[in-house]
Amino acid sequence: MKEQVRTIRTILTAGCFLFALLLAFAGPDICKAADPTEIVVGSPVSRTGPGAPFGIYMEWGYNALVKDINDKGGLYLSKYKKRLPVKLIMYDDESTPEKAVQGQERLVLKDKVHALFSTGNPMNVIPCYLIAEKEGMPMSSAGVPIQAFLSAKPKEGW
Repeated sequence: MKEQVRTIRTILTAGCFLFALLLAFAGPDICKAADPTEIVVGSPVSRTGPGAPFGIYMEWGYNALVKDINDKGGLYLSKYKKRLPVKLIMYDDESTPEKAVQGQERLVLKDKVHALFSTGNPMNVIPCYLIAEKEGMPMSSAGVPIQAFLSAKPKEGW
């Protein structure tokens, strides 16, 4: 039990660090509005299908991270000298790349998120990452090995 708590705490700590980095790079996009009222992040997650056992924990982790940030008053944006709450939007990718792409596109184009978290399913992350890259959207992936990204690196580089 202590090991599980330690693992969860490590994941949340890493998530907070990645989230802060993500928002540091997304800062100019977040600050486009005259007076932002919240920071919106999103992710496709595998709630159903064969990846659901992993997706359920990814969803729990993302919710726990956002709750922890909001319980502390949100994230501080120095440009506005105030804290903003974080809003999290997630869509079920049904453990398929097609649904993951649909969810990712909806998050970026319709929901206008400021940043993205990845799905926990390696076969869905690369197609989602390509959308994030195309749209210039920062995306954090804490649950997928770096080899998955390196294998998809474009020949012309990043």
